Amino acid sequence: MRLYYDDDEIKIKEETIFSIDYPVENGLDKIVSYFAFDKKVREEKIYSNRVSENTLIKRSIDYYDRFADPNDKAAIIKTENHFLDAYNGYNVVYRENGLKKKIEWYYPLNVDGIKKNVIYFDDKEMGFRVESFFTEKTRREKGYLKRIYFNEYSPNKYFRKVRQEVYYTDEFIEQNGGMAKQIDVFHYSSGNQVRIETNKFDKKGMKIFGKMN
Repeated sequence: MRLYYDDDEIKIKEETIFSIDYPVENGLDKIVSYFAFDKKVREEKIYSNRVSENTLIKRSIDYYDRFADPNDKAAIIKTENHFLDAYNGYNVVYRENGLKKKIEWYYPLNVDGIKKNVIYFDDKEMGFRVESFFTEKTRREKGYLKRIYFNEYSPNKYFRKVRQEVYYTDEFIEQNGGMAKQIDVFHYSSGNQVRIETNKFDKKGMKIFGKMN
């Protein structure tokens, strides 16, 4: 264990390094805790290869509410998970009162497709809204700027997609008759395939044409 102090001899950092023959197997190589005014504000965990190969997470960072009890799960307000180098991306989990409220997924190595996803959660920690942001190449070649889709519970409590919104770049709008946004609404009925109602809108929100599939 290594302890670090500031000029006033107040602890600001603590490192705990585990050996491979540590008597309690906790799946960790190291824990690094950071303090402000003697309260833990951040804790970084570096996992062993055995754990990382199973979870794909090499490192996680918990951020604490400095005024809460650090032993209370509700004290963690945000968590970052960094994955093995072979897997593109990392995520940031935001919490309130111990409940997951939002996850941001980042894909910095992506050239095509999505560069960031943001998932919002309800009080049951179900993802009711997902926002997707696209890479520069995809925006340039396909015109996709952002996509949002919404989930909700059916009358029989089945969680399903009910609406999707796609927003387009200015260049796409100019080249496609002013179409700035497309909204798909999903209609469900027992025993039948889902029916998708599609409408397209200009920048002012005026519908320019619609189609029922």
